[in-house]
Amino acid sequence: MASHWTAYLCLFAAALVTTLATTPLARRIAVAVDAVDYPSKRRINKTPTPRMGGGAVFFGLVVALILQVIGTWCWGWPSALVSHPSMPVNYYLLAAAFCIIFITGVVDDIVTLKPYAKLAGQIVAAGVAAAGGLLIGSIVNPFVAGAFIDLGWLSYPITIIYLVAFANIINLIDGLDGLATGISAIASIT
Repeated sequence: MASHWTAYLCLFAAALVTTLATTPLARRIAVAVDAVDYPSKRRINKTPTPRMGGGAVFFGLVVALILQVIGTWCWGWPSALVSHPSMPVNYYLLAAAFCIIFITGVVDDIVTLKPYAKLAGQIVAAGVAAAGGLLIGSIVNPFVAGAFIDLGWLSYPITIIYLVAFANIINLIDGLDGLATGISAIASIT
């Protein structure tokens, strides 16, 4: 069990260090392409704030994923990429979904997409994730202890709505530098 914790701590440290190391680069790129929130009546910030911090987070996840694969192959680490028997996941499609949502976010940071265009990118990313098997397939039955309600075909639209809503919730709380990242980290830890 100690080796499991060592592996998880290494993955956490790799993601953290990569994110911290690439944040200044993301900031410089954002300033260079004018992906900046300037102070206005609708903004909380009193100084111009670069918008491309999601790039640093994305690269932190990529480095953690690469380390996970190397750790599993070379050091016998337990793989985090193991699907539940009732929910086989195609991790290539899941990676494609991450890339789609990342690209949507970067384009939005640079050119400020119209709401429908951003929503379309989010729906495509969520649809690819759902097609890859990442589904809310059943929920706890609140009326029968230990029982579940199988959602059947409804699992696809429910999962897509959930993922798009979650992306927008995180996006809407990102009014201050680092707020969305901090809340996401707290949610991940819990």
